[in-house]
Amino acid sequence: MSDRMLLEAYRRFWKGRSSAERVSAAGELFRRISDDLDDRLTHPRLRKSREDKLRELEERIAGSSLTEEQKEILADAYRSSL
Repeated sequence: MSDRMLLEAYRRFWKGRSSAERVSAAGELFRRISDDLDDRLTHPRLRKSREDKLRELEERIAGSSLTEEQKEILADAYRSSL
């Protein structure tokens, strides 16, 4: 898996999210992935556990319009960040 492929998959998955469009390096991308897993964009009282959020993201990735390769790359990146 190349960083470029992962960045492309992430941007395509989060199309319309301005913070995703600004990600330009792998280190920054993994910080964003960690923020997604920590549910940082959600009010603290409503946040889910990292495991629940991973499950939710995996389902969302599987149902997305990404190619199968992009789905696998992105899901693997989220799993490795858990």
